[in-house]
Amino acid sequence: MTDGLEKSGNLLRVELSVLDVLLRHLIERRGKLQGTLPLYSRGLPMSKRELSSFILDDGVLDMTDPSFRETVLELLDAVKQIERESFSDVPLVFFLEKTGALEDDFVRIAVLLMLSFEEGLHYRRIFSVLNEKDSMPYPTAGMALTLYGLLFDDVMEKKASFLSGGRSLFFHTIKDTKPNSSLSLLSPLLFNPGVISFLSEKDGLPSGVLHFASFVPSDGKKDENSGFIRSLISDHMREPSEKTSLVYVSDGRRRGIRSAVSRALEKGVVTVELSFVKGLSASDIEGQSLILSSFLTLSGIPLLLLGYDPGDNAVERAFRIMLNVMDGALPYLFVEGEGEEMGKTPVDRQVYNFKPSLPSVIEREKLWKQALSGIKTNKDVDIELLSLSYDLSEEDINNISIAVKNDMTVKREKLLSKETIVNTVLSGSGLDFGGLAERLSGSFSWDDIELSKENRDILDTVIDRYRMSRLKEAEWGLKKKSAYGNGISILFAGPSGTGKTMSAICMARELGLELYRVDLSQMSSKWIGETEKHIKKVFDEAAKSRCVLFFDEADALFAKRTDVSTSNDKHANNETAYILQKMEEYDGLSIMATNLYQNFDTAFLRRITYTLRFENPDSNMRLSLFKKVLPKEVPVDPKLDFSVFSERLELSGANIKSIMYAAAYMAAAQNKSVDAECVVRAAKYELRKLGRMVNASDFGPYGGLF
Repeated sequence: MTDGLEKSGNLLRVELSVLDVLLRHLIERRGKLQGTLPLYSRGLPMSKRELSSFILDDGVLDMTDPSFRETVLELLDAVKQIERESFSDVPLVFFLEKTGALEDDFVRIAVLLMLSFEEGLHYRRIFSVLNEKDSMPYPTAGMALTLYGLLFDDVMEKKASFLSGGRSLFFHTIKDTKPNSSLSLLSPLLFNPGVISFLSEKDGLPSGVLHFASFVPSDGKKDENSGFIRSLISDHMREPSEKTSLVYVSDGRRRGIRSAVSRALEKGVVTVELSFVKGLSASDIEGQSLILSSFLTLSGIPLLLLGYDPGDNAVERAFRIMLNVMDGALPYLFVEGEGEEMGKTPVDRQVYNFKPSLPSVIEREKLWKQALSGIKTNKDVDIELLSLSYDLSEEDINNISIAVKNDMTVKREKLLSKETIVNTVLSGSGLDFGGLAERLSGSFSWDDIELSKENRDILDTVIDRYRMSRLKEAEWGLKKKSAYGNGISILFAGPSGTGKTMSAICMARELGLELYRVDLSQMSSKWIGETEKHIKKVFDEAAKSRCVLFFDEADALFAKRTDVSTSNDKHANNETAYILQKMEEYDGLSIMATNLYQNFDTAFLRRITYTLRFENPDSNMRLSLFKKVLPKEVPVDPKLDFSVFSERLELSGANIKSIMYAAAYMAAAQNKSVDAECVVRAAKYELRKLGRMVNASDFGPYGGLF
């Protein structure tokens, strides 16, 4: 048979000896009742000689002995004694105990029939004879009741209770049964794949659920979360419930819940994605849940359902079906979702709410070192900075290390760069703001921006504060003294084109974080309460990766209101206060930008951590921008004097970039280097776009090119 049953081969032969006696007796009796010729001449797959050999096989009983029942019962008692004394630790005895076969002789006979079917072709041919159909080479419910009736008198009671169905584990082991369904006398008694997988002791899941679930083995390690789960289960099992209890894990996917549950009982964990299950039909969900339920109950492996969302009707439906099938068979079920609490809590059921903790910064640094050991890294890879910047679980860090190793192999890179590892970290964030924010990216560096020394010092201070806050807030108790939290907020104020957006991109890039621009026009709603929901959605989603949030044109939300007598103005002030509160609570960086600093309400300014004033560049800064704004690959006439333009034209950084890029395309069209003529033409167009009067004198020595 299968590997597990081969290990229990001696016991199986003893168990089946009782079944052999009953089957022989039944065949012989049917032969006498129906006549030998009709039974043996129906084209059945067993010849008269083979059948006679089976009936007359040297056994311990004389089939004509009137004390047949008493003798078989004595044999059955002897088998039970052997089970207790010699085979208590084999999977087969454990299975018999879990299904109730050790206590219920009818269940024992039914289980033996199912085992014999798995044993081989010999028994299947016997079943064809008894069913008098070549197409029915399997045991049936009626056959089990008939064999039971050879030994016991309460067969009618067993028939009534068995055929009506049930929630016992034994009933769950029968192939194709469904919750609260019933059987007929002709219903096949066959194990579902979950039982076969358990008895065979194969690694992995039953074949019937391979596309439905995945197995995460335990690595034998311990952590805070697995210890909590172990304690929770231990407390629960002291007073187990008849119904399956639920352990709801909020935000568990990004907090390593799979590893924690797999370690808790040291048996691993089976996970199921509800987002996949919801697309299946109800019958498919029921059938595969039944297979999974019997396997998990027998193996003792816990089940973790991922992606529970009570707002998704299809997910809620799939969850209810699975719970209905497994109810009572599993003592507890782990359910992971994003909400703080489960939401639609099932009635009359124990629900435990649990939010796993993430490793501390120091623990993450150790995990990063372990995960990247054996990988040669570039000088720009700072493990301490990785630990400070990203709230990751041990599972996340290990998965990222595997991904970067594979990436290096594909690209044939010998050294791991900061860019590779940061991109790998960010690629797994999977943020969905529902249209309320969009990701900003760019390859800008600080060298591409002309900032005053004061502003650059402030930005460096913000970056240092962000990094150190991860390390020192808990150690120094800084969070305890904050009204709402220690979130960092910055206001960038200044005219358009002065580097506000580029500065935000450079800050996010230096911190190794994603930058998302929040669309304030989408945030606001005329319906009371909707704006607050949108604000909460943005900050809750951002918290998953602690990305940088960029609120452009923030004066629309933070403007002064001289008259707050109307309900609309009061409501707008409440919304602004709420967004400031969320910024303070947010364990990340929030940047606001405005062109109209004078319109900002001073009451709101007091709650912003840092304020930077961006001014249009002076002549020296403009000269620097003219020289460096184009990529190095663009050919520029060495005779071109940029000071002519920087000293005479008051322009923002964005205007200068626009002029130089336009000049580069003009030069390319004429197949030449960027020269004065190209820059003059491009500047003339840019100034006219800005509505300025322009003439040749504005270009000094290059006026003749105007």
